[in-house]
This record gives sequence, C-alpha cells and structure tokens, in this order.
Amino acid sequence: MARQSRTHAYRVPYWQRALQTWQRFHADRRGAVALIFALTSVILLGLVGGGIDYSRIAYRRSQLQSAVDNATLAAGNALKLAPSNSTAVASIVQRIIVENAPSPPDRPLTVQVSVTSDKTGVSASATDNFKLTFGAFVGVKVVPITARSTATVMGKMRLCLLTLDPAATGSLHLEKNANLSATSCSLYANSNDAKAIQGDDNAIAKADRICSVGGSSTARANFAPPVTTGCPAINDPLASIVTAPPPGGCVTVSSAAGPGPGKGPGGPAAGNVAVTASTTLDPGTYCGGLHITGTAKVTLNPGVYIIKDGPLIVD
Repeated sequence: MARQSRTHAYRVPYWQRALQTWQRFHADRRGAVALIFALTSVILLGLVGGGIDYSRIAYRRSQLQSAVDNATLAAGNALKLAPSNSTAVASIVQRIIVENAPSPPDRPLTVQVSVTSDKTGVSASATDNFKLTFGAFVGVKVVPITARSTATVMGKMRLCLLTLDPAATGSLHLEKNANLSATSCSLYANSNDAKAIQGDDNAIAKADRICSVGGSSTARANFAPPVTTGCPAINDPLASIVTAPPPGGCVTVSSAAGPGPGKGPGGPAAGNVAVTASTTLDPGTYCGGLHITGTAKVTLNPGVYIIKDGPLIVD
C-alpha cells in the first residue's frame, strides 16, 4: 500500500523577515563606500590641485627673480657709463624685466626702480598677481608674487671709452697731435698686449683715469694721468642692454666730400671711404671703414653708424 507524501508550508513570521532584511542592509557597505569616496575625492582633488598650483608658483617666482636679477645687473653696468642717468637706468630695468618675465595684458607686472643719488646702486622689485588654477575651489584666486634685487657699483669710476679687443696692439692709439679729453670719466683698454694703449707725435689724452689690462707706450705723447697698467678686464657694459644692430646696405658718400674709396691718405688700408672736405654724413653702414682726415669738419646726423669690415680713423 503506497504512502502519500505531503508538503507542509511554513510561514515566516513578519518580525523575523524584518530582522533578516535589516541584517542584509546592515551588511551591505556599497553605499558607505560611495559616500566615503565622494568625501575623499574632494580632498584628493584639493591636494593634487594644490600641488600643481604650488609648482606653477615656484616656477613663476624663479622666472621673476631671474628677470629682476638680470635687470639690476644690467642697470649696474649702465651706471658705469659716463652719460648714465636715473631715468635711463629705470627704463633699462623695466624693459629687461618685461622681456624676461612676460605677463598677460590683463595683469601687467608692477615694477619699481630706485637709483641712489650718487649713481652707485640700483634696487628693483617686480610683483605679479598670479592667477591660480585650482585656488578658486578654496576661495583663493590670486596670489601676489614679488621678487627683489639690488646691484651696487664698486667705486665711482665712469667709462667714457672702453676698447673690447682682448689682444690688439694699440687698441687705443692716439697720434699726430690728437687731443682726447674725457671729462670726469675714464679711458680703458681691455687688450692684454704690451702696447694696448699707444700715444705718438705729441698726442694728448686727459681723463680721470687711463687704464690698460696689458701695457702702454706713450713716451712720445702726453697722457694725464699716466696710464695704469695691469688693470682687470671689464665686461662690455652694453652687452646686456643694447643689441648690436645688423649692417645694412653700404652708404655712398658724395664725391664732393673727398677723393673716394681707398684714394685718400693711407690708401685702402685706411678705409674705403675717405673724407677730406667738410661735409655732413648720414647714419648707416660704412663698408670697408671710414677715414676722416685733413682739414675736414664732419657733422654726423643723429642715428646709428656701423663701420663694417674696416677701421674708423679720424686724424
């Protein structure tokens, strides 16, 4: 006789089902992880953004400091020149800073320059209101960055003339009754040749100081004071201030001014352009040199004169 099986249904009480649901919800951490990530991502973004802005600030501060340092050094060199003045020096500082640390038009640099009354020192500062990339998230949009620098000129010697050739004989050479007067400034030759400065045929030179890196030969001239030899070389004070202009087309001098190229006293070695008559010359490039000689009285119109591939001789 077969036995019939029966299935009995068991109903879970409500309170037990509620307890099981609560246990499952309590064990599920997915919502908590999302909440924690949302909170920490803001902090992580702030840290990463802050690091990026800090790097940008450090780079800009370094760039600005380098520009101010270069500007004050150039201004210090300008102060070595006899005709320097405070306005020109301040202009040099402003230009060099702006060129080396450019800033967008909407936030131009604030540059301040001070030159001592005796023109032996210059101080400069430059401020940039630097915009942050991520600073807006924490309420800081702009950070002022300021760089300062000071340069001092040792001594009060001012240059009227400096020859730059490091090895030329007679880099400063006066002859034939030449008269050179450097009022309240100095004559200086960077050449280390034994006859870096030469004076012949009763030439006269007067200056606060006459100095040669090498030696001198002035027995047949009158130099006052006598040449000081063994002086230290001086770097070109204009090298960081003025860019050498490129030569242009050769200037043609009127035939009425002289005998023409290479035909004047001294021949071609004295320059391709010889001026023996009184005349007025215009700025430009004088190819092969320029020789002004005899009784010529020459007026130079304002501008830049380039003496190319030859000497400038005035005798």
